[in-house]
Amino acid sequence: MRKKINRHKFTSLEKILLLILGIIVFKFIISFVNLPLLNFIPELKTEAALKRKYLVLVRLEDNKEYSKVYNLLSNELQKEKSLSDYLESMEKSDKKNNVKSSQVYINKIILDGNAGYIDRTKTNCLNENCSQTKIQRNYKKWVYENYHWRVANTPAPRCIRKEPYNIAPEFERALNLMKQRFNDWYKQYNTENLADWSYLNCLDIQYSNTDKTEGIFTLDEEGSNIDRLLIKVDYSYRNNDDLLTAFVLVHETTHANNYLNSIMSGDKISCVEDEVSSFYNQLLLGGLFNQEERESLNRRLQKGYNNLNNQLKISWDLLDLKDKARKICRTEDFNNCVMKEVIPLIEDMVRNNPYYQKQCGLN
Repeated sequence: MRKKINRHKFTSLEKILLLILGIIVFKFIISFVNLPLLNFIPELKTEAALKRKYLVLVRLEDNKEYSKVYNLLSNELQKEKSLSDYLESMEKSDKKNNVKSSQVYINKIILDGNAGYIDRTKTNCLNENCSQTKIQRNYKKWVYENYHWRVANTPAPRCIRKEPYNIAPEFERALNLMKQRFNDWYKQYNTENLADWSYLNCLDIQYSNTDKTEGIFTLDEEGSNIDRLLIKVDYSYRNNDDLLTAFVLVHETTHANNYLNSIMSGDKISCVEDEVSSFYNQLLLGGLFNQEERESLNRRLQKGYNNLNNQLKISWDLLDLKDKARKICRTEDFNNCVMKEVIPLIEDMVRNNPYYQKQCGLN
């Protein structure tokens, strides 16, 4: 004969109390138990799981618990840097950046196989009452390994698009020409390739009526953002060759690159600095064209300044500034002297141009 066992039936109040107790215990474990002890609990390869892991990272970074942050790094990153080296680097970073606290807003999460990207906006408070801030928007890359999400890389990737936007073939050719000439220059002088071309897939270049300007890079969030850098080129360029198209695109892509650097780093660039760097890269590209390409431009410049289109007039003006810089340097050494001396000359050109005086609010 079996003994009858009386089963206790939990009341609604008891169930609620047990649930609250379970939540308290779970939060206690998450807050105080070392992360390695939780590694036996597998994580799902989902956006929700990645979001939870990222919020753990944010809390640990805010509390400066960097030894626990280290446990969240991918195997590859841990092989590159020991715990002691990592802690030392974070201490130096804290002293340099002087961030008191941070607030993070997740814009979206993108999963791509075993990789995950968190598009986040981070507001760093530079003083105690957060009246001084630095706002950054960039990607945090993660990798799913051994059933866990791990921090995958530093620095943040600039563009995560696998394919470029659908742009006209002449724009593709001009971008390839620009990229090739700069890469040839780096190889020629055995310099480190400073150009990060990954952002090219985020360029959306379209024809438009640009109101008497050759090209426009849209700076507002409606037009451009972290994964879409919108450039509008005037319809007249449908009739131009790849050299002039590359000449206008190197100017506008410099604007796009500066914008991307600015929102990712939180460091602002002035309107004048933005224009100076864009004209500087135009001058640089003109000097990097091969002999045949330079001869083609020179034949057109021989028509005289008043007979040139606007882009060729810009080329003329920049070459004139380059000659002035040569006279200052008293040498043809472009890399070590002319490159430096031409920058203030370009800045004077921008500041004295009525169009840029209005655009940059210099009046």
